[in-house]
Amino acid sequence: MNTNLPLVIFDGNCQGQHLSAILTASNLADSYAIGQDLGFLPSHLGVACRCIDEETAHNLVSEAKQKGRWVVQGTQSTPMSDETTLSYTALVDQVIRYPHLQFYAASPDEARQRFGPRATPQRMFDMDLGIIETCQKRSGTTVDFAGFIRENAPKRSLFHTALHPNGEITARMVRSFASQIPNVDEFAISCVERYLERNEGINSSTYHPVRKDVLEALGFEWGAEYELYRQMLDRRSSGDWKGILDNQSVYVEKFGNDTWCWLALTQAHTAIGTIAEAKICLSRLLDLSPGQLHSWLHGLNLFVKYGDNDGISALIHRAQGFFRGQRIYSQMMAYFCLNTGKAAEAEPYARDYHARTPDRADALVPLLKTLTFLSRHEEIRQIVNFEVSVATPARMAEIRANFDGSPELQAYLPAE
Repeated sequence: MNTNLPLVIFDGNCQGQHLSAILTASNLADSYAIGQDLGFLPSHLGVACRCIDEETAHNLVSEAKQKGRWVVQGTQSTPMSDETTLSYTALVDQVIRYPHLQFYAASPDEARQRFGPRATPQRMFDMDLGIIETCQKRSGTTVDFAGFIRENAPKRSLFHTALHPNGEITARMVRSFASQIPNVDEFAISCVERYLERNEGINSSTYHPVRKDVLEALGFEWGAEYELYRQMLDRRSSGDWKGILDNQSVYVEKFGNDTWCWLALTQAHTAIGTIAEAKICLSRLLDLSPGQLHSWLHGLNLFVKYGDNDGISALIHRAQGFFRGQRIYSQMMAYFCLNTGKAAEAEPYARDYHARTPDRADALVPLLKTLTFLSRHEEIRQIVNFEVSVATPARMAEIRANFDGSPELQAYLPAE
């Protein structure tokens, strides 16, 4: 912790968590985010967002104020509110608001699930822009995110998922937020902006490739480069590893700052058996998306497949340095132990993740898989019965979704 920097505590969704990681990694502020990860940890330059609870945040704010540090609450403006009031809000020196951003237009299946059958791509595009305009007005930002998206979305992709913007938009978000902190280094902000504009933003999960009929319905033309990106992702999905490696130089030239390029190359080299190249690609993948579980599991698959125990140890060491005790580390280690046949060693990690993750049904999976390996079927039955007895319909749907693909766990669920 750099006590010469302002302290910034964020609330909000993954966009705020990413901002928090960027400010800390760029030495613009000492920053934390209220709450827990949302299934992954946003990061920047290998530095993870640091998630804390409100009580810890209150203590950090009080301590910082006693030492004369400048304290900022970074709060997200949403369609429903200008800002969130928390126990420490009255103590901070400054409240800086940042807008909620979204782009459901390119993800019609997700849009229909969330907004109903009338959520056509064009209607969603209009709604996305309207919501962003509302949020940016509430936040007081001078950056016109809606205008930028309206002008540029027809020409190129600006989001990776409905709530995960690319580097161009993230750069503007950092400029909007950081420039409001007193005495901030303007040159440092400019350096961060330029770096982010050339990089990917939050890209640990993706709704790409967007279907061609969706782009046509929107009147978008994303050009030959996007078609090349579509080709790469389609080849990865179909397991066309030779096709990926035959085009490796082209993909790296065009998408060298893209998580899914390096994930595809890691998988391809692992499958083909070009181990040295697979390790290089894995390292780049972990540079870009270390907060996503699947990045580490693909690394484990590589080292297990080729019997590289030193590689597994180095991977665990790297994960320890990144996660620094946050709950996803326990999730990762539970799967690492299970996938290397060490169910007894997996149990404490699985229990820790389950205990610390009541908000996500995926916390059940490593624990129940561990108990399955240990043949403790009655304990599994008790846990599932309790979860089902207290589950809301939404929670039940989440449980079923997380058990999908695991018939040994599905067997414990009641019939739909």
